[in-house]
Amino acid sequence: MNDRAFQFYELLKDITSCCQEREILQAAKYNLTISEARCLISLELNACKTTADLADNMLVAKSRVTRVVDGLVKKGLVGRCEDKDDRRICQVSLTNEGNRIAVDLFGFILSLHEEVLGKLPDDLRDDTITNLSLLRDAMHHVKDRLIA
Repeated sequence: MNDRAFQFYELLKDITSCCQEREILQAAKYNLTISEARCLISLELNACKTTADLADNMLVAKSRVTRVVDGLVKKGLVGRCEDKDDRRICQVSLTNEGNRIAVDLFGFILSLHEEVLGKLPDDLRDDTITNLSLLRDAMHHVKDRLIA
């Protein structure tokens, strides 16, 4: 067995688990599911205006986004209306309360990331970001090869 590959596997498994737990906790802080939190952030940060845009941005099926948006509409965090030119298109936007929560949630997320970076030695922070970018690119390359 390749010890380095196994160590890499264990590290990524632990990091992934930690990120999943963090997402659960940060969504729960706002009485949201993970998908609802991701949807609010997508609406806040990106030019997502339709359920199709959201599905593309969140990398989920349009039917899944529709269910998430339904929940957010019931909570009064997003509004939805049919496009006047094409009824098949569903326009989605944050309500004032949805915008407030999305901004607060994203600020909370950034504060957690700042806290993590703060645990690293000052002289390694930039290198860590650079190396994570390289890791992301390598992982996308391997994933794309598997898909092809």
